[in-house]
Amino acid sequence: MLFNGKDAPAHSLLGEPQKLIAHVENDQADTAELLHLTSARQEIESLLKRWKDLPKDLGSAELDSLEHEHSVAKQQFENWEKGDGQRLASAINSLRDVFPDLPSSLASNPQEARNIAKTRAAAEKARCDRVISTSTLAAERVRTSSIRRRSIWAAWNASRLSLPSCSGPVLPQPARQVRRAAQRV
Repeated sequence: MLFNGKDAPAHSLLGEPQKLIAHVENDQADTAELLHLTSARQEIESLLKRWKDLPKDLGSAELDSLEHEHSVAKQQFENWEKGDGQRLASAINSLRDVFPDLPSSLASNPQEARNIAKTRAAAEKARCDRVISTSTLAAERVRTSSIRRRSIWAAWNASRLSLPSCSGPVLPQPARQVRRAAQRV
């Protein structure tokens, strides 16, 4: 392209090296751009050929199928929302007094909302079981302590009654020990 015959623009620049170099660089940039444009044109022609080979009604048939699937899914959701969905929402709403931050079953994934409610309820049950167990143990300790205290007082009273020589607040050594033990309990 540079030297195609005597009329080529580069042929007249042979005596001026700086202008010839600039012309060659411009020609190389133009060649690179032409190669890029040629490649893009070939790709567009290929796409047009493939587009022509596609069936004309493919898009509408697929769209009709998707619209039908959507309407069926929407109807199934509405049926679920009126039946099982309503029962799930009612159950979750009844737990809101205890668990105010539970997600709505209709506004989020129903299975996730159900699992969260189930997990929170199980945790609350475990907490209540621990409280009941602790209070049962405490009640048993009080009962045992009360029985022990009564037996110590009974022993102290028996020892006091069996000592007729003891007068006033001075008690024999064993009776003092029983009295101190009773006071500690």
